[in-house]
Amino acid sequence: MSKRVLIIGASGGLGSALKTYYKNNGVTVYSVSRDPLLKDDLFFDVNQPIRHLMKFIHEKSPNVIINCAGIGYVGPFDEVDLNDHLMLMDTNIRFTLELSHQIIAEWKRLENRGTLVNITSISGDAPYPYYASYGASKAFISHLGKSLDPETKPYGIRILTTNCGPLKTNFIRKATEYRYMKTAPLALCPNKAATLIAKQIRRGKRATTIGWRAKLTSVAHRWLPDPITNHFVVKTMRARMGKKT
Repeated sequence: MSKRVLIIGASGGLGSALKTYYKNNGVTVYSVSRDPLLKDDLFFDVNQPIRHLMKFIHEKSPNVIINCAGIGYVGPFDEVDLNDHLMLMDTNIRFTLELSHQIIAEWKRLENRGTLVNITSISGDAPYPYYASYGASKAFISHLGKSLDPETKPYGIRILTTNCGPLKTNFIRKATEYRYMKTAPLALCPNKAATLIAKQIRRGKRATTIGWRAKLTSVAHRWLPDPITNHFVVKTMRARMGKKT
């Protein structure tokens, strides 16, 4: 079991579940969120200079960092404001790239062993209509981690990637103007997801997909032609958004 865990993006959903899981298992937990009302968390917005976060990391010296930070916009590509697409890319890609760069350099310099976990999505595994920019940002994070881990592993630094499917959180309501959309069927409970992520960290598995729905989706994308899977996703999403097929 990890002794000191830092969770970035801990204000709700998966980040909050991870915080609870590790605290219940007697681990020292540090958490970072952009909600100034959460007194137990360090307030940090990913648009701030990362040096503020790195100072906190240097002081607390966590040996596991779980990056849950990110935003998403779901819906017809042209109906999402361009500035929202650009903000999504800046938040999901730039922050993860900057964090990874700074953490690896810090741990190498101090000759520390540590694990950085980046949370990605099944929408980054294959073309996923109505999740275009979100899926593209998650594909970047996934490929970044899978490329970095073999490079850093000889130094005792692990860069792990967790590929999530839909979770029972408020993500879909925050990510789309279609506020009445329900969470996808067979969505994974955040507490269960937290347990599976902790298991991945203990085993040191470079990349894993958690949840049966996510695994089935990944298998479908791997074995079925894109036009078939895309047709199914488009039909399902249009029905959930109340659009005529």
